[in-house]
Order: sequence, then structure tokens, then C-alpha cells
Amino acid sequence: MAFEQEDFNYFDLYQENTYLSDIVFQFVDKKFSKTIDFDLKNFSPRASDEILKWMWQAERNLPRLVQYDHWGKRVDRLETDSAWQSLHEVSAEEGLVAIGYERQSQEFSRLHQFLKLLIFHPSSAFYSCPLAMTDGAARVLEQQNDSRFAEVFQNLTSRKKNQFWTAGQWMTEKAGGSDVSQSETYAEFKQGRYFLYGTKWFTSAITADVAMALAQTEKQGIKKLSLFLVYLRDKNNQLDQIEVLRLKDKLGTKAMPTAEIKLNGTEGFLIGEWGEGVKNITTILNISRLYNSVCATGTLYRLQSLIRDYSLKRTAFSKRLIDHPLHQLTLAHTQAIAAASVQMVTALA
Repeated sequence: MAFEQEDFNYFDLYQENTYLSDIVFQFVDKKFSKTIDFDLKNFSPRASDEILKWMWQAERNLPRLVQYDHWGKRVDRLETDSAWQSLHEVSAEEGLVAIGYERQSQEFSRLHQFLKLLIFHPSSAFYSCPLAMTDGAARVLEQQNDSRFAEVFQNLTSRKKNQFWTAGQWMTEKAGGSDVSQSETYAEFKQGRYFLYGTKWFTSAITADVAMALAQTEKQGIKKLSLFLVYLRDKNNQLDQIEVLRLKDKLGTKAMPTAEIKLNGTEGFLIGEWGEGVKNITTILNISRLYNSVCATGTLYRLQSLIRDYSLKRTAFSKRLIDHPLHQLTLAHTQAIAAASVQMVTALA
């Protein structure tokens, strides 16, 4: 479906800047508050204009899996709308991951980053999800400080749109679901290298460049989960011993391609110590939880702004909605929840 400007008339209602400047001045030292304030004020109009349009374009032109070419050869080619790529590029340019690692705002860098995420998410078509996994993977690699992955870390935290990589998080399987101890994917150790075999039930953002994957490993008859870094594609930009079984049909996050995949001997690079997979991936989970909280709050705050704007325009019983006492009470209640949520997630950040 082609993008039509008329489709966005409804959002002409909402051109309000989504940024709460008082949060910066409340939580951030004066030395950094002006810099952060300037960045977020410049970003907010972009989030409610061009980024919002990309969101709707991506949501209407959903990803498609082409499993075979015209000659019957298995290709597993994923086709996404150009708007999805635009969301990737703006994520890099605006430093939505990079800010947390550049640390130019010192101890307030994470707060700066998550305030920007709060503004971005409601317009992102859930591109915030691959950003969460990318951020988590970057943090794991930063903690490990392993020279083998220096280039990967640099790419995951880059502001250059042609260099910026995203990461996946491969945990969920049919057998265990959230109980990762029941994971059946295993890593076979051959000639000093690990190769992964098994099926991952829910791999978000299959467009990622790398992924953090849990797999069973065995030493002296003892089995434990270990964490591996997997490069999704080979030098020819083809999936490397990875078979896409299907794209998942989800209730939400439809613009983000999530797949069920089979690993057929994909090479994995051990992260950290053998058998400490759950411990190491906890870092990703903790960052993802904060992303989830910030993104939910961003949506709540955006909706609050929309319904307040609507109440100033809609009339009923010869009054604007905002002039009815019961509606005022409802707005006050939802505003209190939104404000408290913003306070909570910024304090956590």
C-alpha cells in the first residue's frame, strides 16, 4: 500500500512537543541539563512528525518472508518496508543506543538516553524492541571486555547509519518458554569451535546483524547453558546455516519481523565462561525490562496528550469535553498515572 499524506490528518490534532523539560532539571545536574534539554527539545518535533509517518507506513506495509526464489532455491529472504530502514537510520543518527555508551553526560547519560527513548517509542513501530536487545548485547560485551568482539561493540553503539548494527536475543523455545533451563538448542564443540543446532521459537527482529543465543553445552557429562554470539549472515549476506521456518503472526508489533528459526550448525562464539549463560544473559534481560517500562510509559504519556487535545476540540451537550466536570476528573486521574509513571522510570534510569 502506498503512503498517502491524507492518512495522517488525524494526527494534525497533535503537534504538541512531547518532552517534559522539568524532568531534566529535576534529575540532572545543571552542568548537563542544558545540553540534554537542547537535544530532547530538538528531537521531540521529529518524533511527532516524520518518525510518526514512518511508523504508520511500516505498520501498513508489513514484513514478508520469501522462502524460495523463482528456481525453487531456498533463499529465506526477508522483505521489509523502506520505513523500517528509516527507523533504523534515525535510531543511529539520534544515538538512541550510543548515548548510553558515549557517556558524554557522565552519570546522567542513561537518563538522557531513556528520556529520548520515552519520546521515540510511541512513534517507532516498536523499533524500540531491537534497540533494547542491541543495548543489552552491547552491555554484555562491554562487561566482558573481550577483544574478539571489539568491532561488534563498536557497531552496536555507532551513530553512523551505515555502520549501526542491531542484535537479537534468542532464548525462547517450544519446550521451556520462559523457563530457559529446558532449552533444547545445543552447541557442539568441534575442532575448537562451537556450532549451534536447534529451533528457536520466537526470535524478534530477524533483520538483526548478530544475536545472543542460549544453548546447552556439555563437559564431562555435565550439561549447562552457555551464551553465544551468533553472526546471522555470511560474507554474501545470506543467512548462515539458519533456516526461517515462518514469520510469527502477532497481536501487536506487526511491523517488526519476528521469526521461528532452525539452527543447522550455525557457528557461535562463547560469551564469558562456560555454563554461565543464564548469568550473562541476565544483563540483557535487566536492560530489556527497563526499556519495557520506559516504552509503556512513553505510550501512556503520548495517549494522555492526545486525549487532552481531543477534549479541547470535541463538543457534547453544548460544551467542550474539557468543560464537563466528570471528564475533568477522568483526565486528572489519567494524568496523575502518566506523571507518576514518568517519575518512576526516570528515577530508575
